[in-house]
Amino acid sequence: MKLPHKIFAFTFVIATATLAGVAVHTVDQTTRLLTDQSIATTTRYTEREGATLRGQVESAESDALLLASLDAARLLPDERAEEARRIHRVQLKRAFRSAMVEKPYYAQLRLIGVADGGRELVRLEQDARGIRDVRQADLQRKADRYYVRETLGLGDGQVFVSKLDLNQEHGAIVEPHQPMLRITTPVFDDASNMVAMIVINMDINVLLKDIVAPSADGFMILTDCGGEYLYHPDPRRTFAFEFGRTDKVQDDYGVPTEWAAWMQAETEDSTAIKATDHLLSVTRVDLPGAWDEKDGVRTLVVGHVVPQTKIMEAGANLRDHLYITLLAVCAFLGLSIGGATAYLTRPVTALTQAAGRIAAGETDVALPVTARDEIGTLADGLRHMLASLAEAARTQELAALGRMAAMVAHDLRNALTSVKVTLRTLEDGCADPVDERGQQWDLASQQIAYMEAVLSDMLTFARPETPKRDWQDPRGIVEAAIITVSPLAADRGVLLAPEALGHLPPVWGDRAQLIRLFRNLLENAVQASPDGGAVTITARVAVSDRGNEVLITVADQGPGVPDEHRDRLFDPFFTTRTMGTGLGLAIVKRIVDQHGGHIGFETAPDRGAAFTVTLPTRPGGEAATAG
Repeated sequence: MKLPHKIFAFTFVIATATLAGVAVHTVDQTTRLLTDQSIATTTRYTEREGATLRGQVESAESDALLLASLDAARLLPDERAEEARRIHRVQLKRAFRSAMVEKPYYAQLRLIGVADGGRELVRLEQDARGIRDVRQADLQRKADRYYVRETLGLGDGQVFVSKLDLNQEHGAIVEPHQPMLRITTPVFDDASNMVAMIVINMDINVLLKDIVAPSADGFMILTDCGGEYLYHPDPRRTFAFEFGRTDKVQDDYGVPTEWAAWMQAETEDSTAIKATDHLLSVTRVDLPGAWDEKDGVRTLVVGHVVPQTKIMEAGANLRDHLYITLLAVCAFLGLSIGGATAYLTRPVTALTQAAGRIAAGETDVALPVTARDEIGTLADGLRHMLASLAEAARTQELAALGRMAAMVAHDLRNALTSVKVTLRTLEDGCADPVDERGQQWDLASQQIAYMEAVLSDMLTFARPETPKRDWQDPRGIVEAAIITVSPLAADRGVLLAPEALGHLPPVWGDRAQLIRLFRNLLENAVQASPDGGAVTITARVAVSDRGNEVLITVADQGPGVPDEHRDRLFDPFFTTRTMGTGLGLAIVKRIVDQHGGHIGFETAPDRGAAFTVTLPTRPGGEAATAG
């Protein structure tokens, strides 16, 4: 597997595993949060509705006491005069009607007399059709009803709240069922004798209409303290005890122990009970002014049942959403990481290919990487390595050339010496030195001198001498080189024109080698210049990080250096002339390097070339120390 593929694979796996872990943890925590939130919401809901139910009962108690205090209610039971009875009855009915208009859940408002078997004296009823007055002939005796008996035992200002049961008329349960909660209070005359009682029938179906409306998250229930259903969305399960059946919330959801423990905890009015498949939020409502034969308190329970599947569905929806998002993110990461990996590793790929070419033996390998990071540093290292390899190859090549040149120069020099001696002997014995044979001997002597010069250059290049350094005057060195080249310049009609060679600081070097350096430069300039041209020599002093430096420039007026020759100009044995060894500039470059200097050139077509030699004024080219 290639490096980009490895980087992509590792990055993608790590990112995907991290995101998957985050998703699983988020789903788990969110499911818990949803459960806690559902518990808190349903608990607040049941507490609010329980408080509403309790407030409605308290309001009904206040209404009952207010109605019991009316003169019409106190006087009607003992009134003998028919007209007065009629007036009191009208007044009382008007008060009853006003209360029922304000409280639509008041199904009945009655004044029941104590005498005559607890006969109803006034009765108004309310249903969906409105409020109606029950005729005198239809009024009933209620002395046998438990709430009447309970009220007979109350004192002035006391209120009784009945249990919640189904309404009965003439001893039979009314159809459709009407769950009723009755609020009663006694009515006393001026002699403090109980003469009647006010009875308010509260229709729980109407009262709980808004409270128990089904919701998407669950449904409401209403039970007594024993868990018997007083309201359930399924009407068949309500008031089962009225028909000899038992139907309890704790049995339905398998929480009898939890229910009993909560009912016994006097300080906890609300709680949440977790069943296997459901969550029950319940609130206890202790009705004020209610008495029970068993425990002395009438208690109702408002509850909210939420299926656990609802919570699980919310968690599952979130999980599915997160997983879909995870897949989308992973796909995006895959594309992004793939693109980024390809982009970031492209220089690495280029360097790998370049390294392979280098390993195969190539030396002219381009490295296009220009980054400034670690990859750029690696590319720079490869460039330096290539340069070192090229320099090593060049050094080996030059060493081989030097050995060959030394061998050839040595052997040819000895032979030329013998030829030269022989020619001189023959020339001395010639009777007429100006005849044709003497001219041939002169030509042969000139060619031998030229070959000796070539051999001298070859030996100088092959066996460089160690510089014998001392402080030297740059101006004197240049002038000495000019003197040695003057005959050549005169023969070619070229003017040597030294300029600005004023006072120059001394340089540390070998005089003979430095003279040879500038002689070679001047000879090349003279040979490159046209007839009647000029070679200018200028000098100046510059300051660099190595201290003061002397810069000497030799410029000609020749054709300049072609572009294709510039990179090879200082290579040994490279020349563009028919008569030349190609060692002049190579020797110049070596002498400059030995003296810690630098040589460069500038050229332009038909405007000549200018070679500048830079020589340090400190031994070894070391920078001057500030003092």
